[in-house]
Amino acid sequence: MDLKAQRTEAVVVRAGMYTAHLSLPAWHKGAITVTAPTSVLCEVTGRNRAELPGASLTVAVCLDAVLDSDLHPHDWQLPACNSPR
Repeated sequence: MDLKAQRTEAVVVRAGMYTAHLSLPAWHKGAITVTAPTSVLCEVTGRNRAELPGASLTVAVCLDAVLDSDLHPHDWQLPACNSPR
């Protein structure tokens, strides 16, 4: 477990066959996308790939990261108030 990780919002920008790109509004104002396996996001949200863009999730990341490779996104979840569809 990463002690520096904080849970934050992530919004799916686009979802490819294998990789999805997400915006993290709390990190660089969402201007830089991070990647995640599309299959993981489909499993967490209960949506298929075509339904993922615009989906809101939460993720644990290191928000003090300078580079996207230092974010270490993990523990993807739906926000507490959202249902799968």
